[in-house]
Amino acid sequence: MADKKIDGGYIMLARRLIESEIFQKPPLYLKVWIYLLARAQHDDYKKLKRGQLSTSIPEIQEAVSWKVGFRTETPSKNQIFRIINWLRNPDEAHDDRNDDRNMIETTKATHSMLITISNYGVYQDSKNYERNANDSMTETTKVLRPKREANNINKNVNNDKNKDSLSFDDGKTEKVNYGALIKYLNEKTGRAFHNTEANRKLIKARLHDGFTKKDFKLVIDYKSTEWKDNKDMQKYLRPNTLFAPSHFDDYLNEAKEYLNHANRTKTTSDGQRAGKTPEEIANKEAEHLKEIERRAQEAKAINEH
Repeated sequence: MADKKIDGGYIMLARRLIESEIFQKPPLYLKVWIYLLARAQHDDYKKLKRGQLSTSIPEIQEAVSWKVGFRTETPSKNQIFRIINWLRNPDEAHDDRNDDRNMIETTKATHSMLITISNYGVYQDSKNYERNANDSMTETTKVLRPKREANNINKNVNNDKNKDSLSFDDGKTEKVNYGALIKYLNEKTGRAFHNTEANRKLIKARLHDGFTKKDFKLVIDYKSTEWKDNKDMQKYLRPNTLFAPSHFDDYLNEAKEYLNHANRTKTTSDGQRAGKTPEEIANKEAEHLKEIERRAQEAKAINEH
């Protein structure tokens, strides 16, 4: 067993990764980062230099998908775009030596994207690491533990004092007032939803995905305009439909697409403002209604098991 080699080679991850900014982001960020590191060339090969890889957004989507029972969950294109943008943004993304370089650089190519891992040669060279002694890791753990305990204590205090306030330890995620956002939803839809734990979890989950307060309001505004006067669809103007992981990103893209067509002739129909016929609007709403009901039945079946 000792003589058997592990296929596929290896990459190096610095222990300080657990102190870095990406470790405080949603888990998908780290999964994408490790995937890029594992795919990068260890040596120059053909047109690729050391630390480079050729990939695409759909390829990354498929690679970092995960299983929930027998169902495969795949992140949206927007989620992957946001993570790639974060990795290459020098104002937000720093490697764990805290220099001013971004974590990746990207270049468009035909049908693909060329990604270069910054400082790849530094982090993938064992000569640049200090000795791997037990006392070193012990000291690192001692430093990290009080810091994390303090963050958890502060977070609990904040939650006890004001459940309307939402704040994350990473200091990057936008603070959102749960109560104010739900009140905004009620004002736009004419409903009377409450600031419950279930509704707060939906909002928090979408914020963890990288969405913002502006995104929530955009979805609420757009869907309220589209569904409020539709007797078949108005019942879906609710948090567990609008803010659901399977719907929110689609609704946001619909809203943005509509804004891009805002200079078209305005009519009394939201769909017609996007250049659609009444028949197309009715067909789309009927299809969407079936899809919502199908997903609701699927979720019910999963919960029953």
